Amino acid sequence: MRKQIKKKAIVTPDPTIPDVSVEVDGETFHLCFDFSALALAKAELRKQGVEVNILRSIDFREIDVDTLPALFFAAALRYRPDLEWSRAVELVNLRTAAGIHGALASAYMAAMLEPGKNPPEAPAES
Repeated sequence: MRKQIKKKAIVTPDPTIPDVSVEVDGETFHLCFDFSALALAKAELRKQGVEVNILRSIDFREIDVDTLPALFFAAALRYRPDLEWSRAVELVNLRTAAGIHGALASAYMAAMLEPGKNPPEAPAES
C-alpha cells in the first residue's frame, strides 16, 4: 500500500517583510527571498535533477529561461510550500515571464530591507 503524503498548508505572509506578490494564471503568489527557502528550493531542485546556483542566478539585468523558473520556485516556496517544481515551470512562460521577473526583482529588493522598514520613497519631482 502506498504511503499518503500530506501537503503542507499555505503560509500567511510575514507582516515584518514587505509583501511582494504576483498573480499568475489567476493565482496569487507571495514572493520572498528568504535564505532558508532558497536552500530548501535548491534541495528540491536537486531532487528533480535541476542543478542551478540560485544565489548566482539572482541577477535581474537579464531574463534567462534556465534561471527564471528556479528563482520563481525559490521565492514562492516560503509561502507556498505545496508548490511543486513542475507547476512552477508550467507557470513561467512567455506571457508571464515579464511580470514574474519584475515581481522577483521587487521581492529581492524587499529582502534587503531591515524588518519592519518601508522601502525608501522616490524623491518628489519639482
